[in-house]
Amino acid sequence: MLTVFLKGLFIKSYEPMKLKSRTIIPQDGWWYIQPQTDFRIDAEHFEQLIDRVIEHRKYKELIPTSRHWVAIEVENQICKRVEKQFVIYGG
Repeated sequence: MLTVFLKGLFIKSYEPMKLKSRTIIPQDGWWYIQPQTDFRIDAEHFEQLIDRVIEHRKYKELIPTSRHWVAIEVENQICKRVEKQFVIYGG
């Protein structure tokens, strides 16, 4: 179980999921929907997607913007939509 706090405030708690590989392109490509803005962010690879999500969040003044936490959130969202054979649970 992963619990996220920011400046002492509880943000969210969830069971982390990881992709078995960040280099295998999901069937529907690398994309992420930013929940607060409903904005879809597309990229050619995972690291580019993280960069673009961070850029969007900074522009919209959303948190978190640290690469570590953004990668966790993006990876979790992708894991929810890809076939389970590509996911490691509780990782």
